[in-house]
Amino acid sequence: MNEIVLNVNGKEFSGWKELEISQSLDQLASSFAFSYTEKYPNQIDSFDFGMGEEAIVQINDHRLITGYIEEIDKNYDNSNHVLQIRGRDKLGDVVDCSYWEKEKTGEWLNQTVENLVKSLVSPFGISVVVDDTVRSTADERKLSFKIREGDTIADSLSRLMREFAFLPVSYGDGKLTMTRAASERKATTAIETGKNVLAGNSYQSNTERFSRYIVKGSNTGDPVHELETFTGPSKYALDPVIARNRPIVIIHEDKTNHAGCQKRADWESMVRAGKSRSYKYVLNDWLQKDGTPWPLNALYSVNDKINKVNGSFLSSSVTFRLNGWGKTTEINLVDPKTYQLIRMAEKIKGENDDIDISSLIGD
Repeated sequence: MNEIVLNVNGKEFSGWKELEISQSLDQLASSFAFSYTEKYPNQIDSFDFGMGEEAIVQINDHRLITGYIEEIDKNYDNSNHVLQIRGRDKLGDVVDCSYWEKEKTGEWLNQTVENLVKSLVSPFGISVVVDDTVRSTADERKLSFKIREGDTIADSLSRLMREFAFLPVSYGDGKLTMTRAASERKATTAIETGKNVLAGNSYQSNTERFSRYIVKGSNTGDPVHELETFTGPSKYALDPVIARNRPIVIIHEDKTNHAGCQKRADWESMVRAGKSRSYKYVLNDWLQKDGTPWPLNALYSVNDKINKVNGSFLSSSVTFRLNGWGKTTEINLVDPKTYQLIRMAEKIKGENDDIDISSLIGD
């Protein structure tokens, strides 16, 4: 029997009337929400757990979330008693909190990317897993990295992510995994209209896309590099799908050179284009045919005759629900290139060398 359970202090709680488990590449911390309704209060009282306790959410033997209970909401009237439990993955702390370590400045010199990520999340008891696809990236070094006042840990991770082209993902084990988009992960069951699709949606929007992305930064020279490489750097990328003039100027958060500006322009054009075209499907079960949950950050084969979608797409979010429709899974899909965060070659491109992303997604 397929059932999602909440495990607190080694004790399993099931029989929920409604639930929602959300995982997303755009939200570092997965979340859970459970609801139980009963006419007799003594049964709700048997749910004996407290705020802040560690919680594990799993379906059969597959773990979906390792985190904490953050909200407990109890309501009653003359006919019903309602209990609602909400919480997030352990990475919820790095989404909310800032860096603070006694007698530490929050500035690192000549550290590898892996060490920087570990330094940011280790105060919260979170370990880091480096996927084989980003091993070389994790070993790269950054000459200087400093926490910006008021930034959360997630903000700092985003800065590193954009610069070094990796994805920080939570796969339910309470760890932060440094990986790439769809790092060899594939769904084992296809999404097909007339078979396992309850509802489908095709979304298109150009509101966040621009014809030209101009990224500007600032830096100073050093004895090794030419001054012009660092002073007032500016690079751009084009989106050929946007025909009319829609430029946007983006100020780089960190000191950088021309190559750094180019990488940021590439990132903005690629990710914005990918997110502008997406597909959403509600499926009729929590599990694939092989008994495993529908995966996040995986490639899915889609055959949608109604929306005329046929091909391979990346799952950017997965939400498991129990509601009036029964046991369902909602999956949001985007072009596989969306989160690849294309890296630039080592050489600095000329001012007139534009990045063409027409192969990503068009009209």
